[in-house]
Amino acid sequence: MGDLNKQKAIQIGGIPVDLYEGQEYESLVSSAIEKNQKKTFFHINAHLVVLANTKFPWLKNKFTKNVDFVMCDGAGIQLAAFILGKSVPKKIAYNIWFWDFAKFCADKGYRIFFLGAKKEVVEKAASKMRDHAPELQIETQHGYFNQNKDAAENKDVIDLINSYSPQILLVGLGMPQQESWILKNMDRLNVNAFFPCGGAFDFFAGNKSVAPSWLRKMKLEWLYRMAREPIRLGKRYLLENPQFIYYALRDR
Repeated sequence: MGDLNKQKAIQIGGIPVDLYEGQEYESLVSSAIEKNQKKTFFHINAHLVVLANTKFPWLKNKFTKNVDFVMCDGAGIQLAAFILGKSVPKKIAYNIWFWDFAKFCADKGYRIFFLGAKKEVVEKAASKMRDHAPELQIETQHGYFNQNKDAAENKDVIDLINSYSPQILLVGLGMPQQESWILKNMDRLNVNAFFPCGGAFDFFAGNKSVAPSWLRKMKLEWLYRMAREPIRLGKRYLLENPQFIYYALRDR
């Protein structure tokens, strides 16, 4: 399975990226739970690299110093690594990988909490996961609350999560709000493994579809998503992709 003690092996656009594979992340989560540790499993894609190099430069520092594991969640990261002659990380896409991870958690008896999205979306996402892995223990909370660290609503959400005592927490509040929320509140949460997950709940719920495998193999999932959501994603991909290439290759 590889050396689970290895350090982050590559950097893309100033952000470290780990080279673990799906089953290795399962082992890392199990280790955190068995040792009752708190570990952060964040993910990187082209969008995050652009954000970290433009609007939110603090992300670079946090990902380097405060995040335990960084998962590759984009073909752009793989392409940049290849062009730079670095080891190419495996893509750990939540909308595909998490279904196997859910079964792993069900077999282990781990409890999961979904935080984010609209109430009907996150509840449907959890329901689909239960259908997929009937023994899975999972609870939810929508993401429409005052996320200020000292706000009463935020404290209520933390209390709700702690009352369920999940070992694993997925936070889908969008970048970089979800990363910021986890890092600001994790000390108060009785959770072992923290995962920001972007819009994954919409995919889990079936509201959004995954690109066909042949497009994913060609590294063109972004084109499929843009075609389905041109207004929301058109600007991101058409404007940010050139920026990403610049920031990814700048350090060469």
